[in-house]
Amino acid sequence: MSEILQPTGTISVDKAAADRLFFTNGSTRMLHTAGASSFNAPDVFSATATVVKVPDGVFNVAGATFDALTVPGVTTLVDVDATTLSAAGTIATNTLQAINTATDTLVVNSKTIRLEADVQVTGRIDVVSTQTMSLVDDVIHLGAIDADANGVTDANDLTRDGAGIVIPGPPVDLPVSADAAKFEHSLKWRVHGGDFNPDGTAVVPQLKPMWTFAGGAVSIASPDASSRIARFVFAPYFTASAASLGLYYAVGADAYLVQSFSTTPLPTL
Repeated sequence: MSEILQPTGTISVDKAAADRLFFTNGSTRMLHTAGASSFNAPDVFSATATVVKVPDGVFNVAGATFDALTVPGVTTLVDVDATTLSAAGTIATNTLQAINTATDTLVVNSKTIRLEADVQVTGRIDVVSTQTMSLVDDVIHLGAIDADANGVTDANDLTRDGAGIVIPGPPVDLPVSADAAKFEHSLKWRVHGGDFNPDGTAVVPQLKPMWTFAGGAVSIASPDASSRIARFVFAPYFTASAASLGLYYAVGADAYLVQSFSTTPLPTL
């Protein structure tokens, strides 16, 4: 039999053989010509069965596997949830994201990940269990040229105020009465009064932008003539009657004061 017309409604037979099976409204459902079969539907073609078998592929309620799958034209896969998806070669897409971007974690496992493009990260970067981070670039820019992320290039450096490096966490044995924020361990750049006044004149030295070391002293170290690590340490010290900056020479736990710069503390406002 070369052709069967399927009227509107249902039909029940044990076996039907045809080169062409179609509805009388003109929409072709099955076509077999010259050893090639096609299944067409104006809206949706559904195959309903416990198991649907095709050559080299099995579809069932547990999932689907393919040796090869080629879909011409524009294709959309909706609600695809796969534990493992393997592709030998190249996957081309404009967006790669987790199913639920608000809660899911996107994991990429590989020996090496190479990104041949500029990388922009709008969220936080966390590096876990890494002893050393190597950077090829000669210069590290702290604070982007759009630091406030408003889509407009910053007109000046005000948005970079506070850029720097922070060692997180409070000091060990911090007294209960002490404010941990005042004991931050950090190196930060502060804009303060800026480089220039509105009339173009220079800002006074103590109000110019400066690097602020917080949470300790500053040490400059080098091997001495005996190959010991020797250090010159600048350390501030404050009492109710004096504010001083000491320059110390130290080797290991041994140290002595080389020079002290002292002044009277400013009055408490």
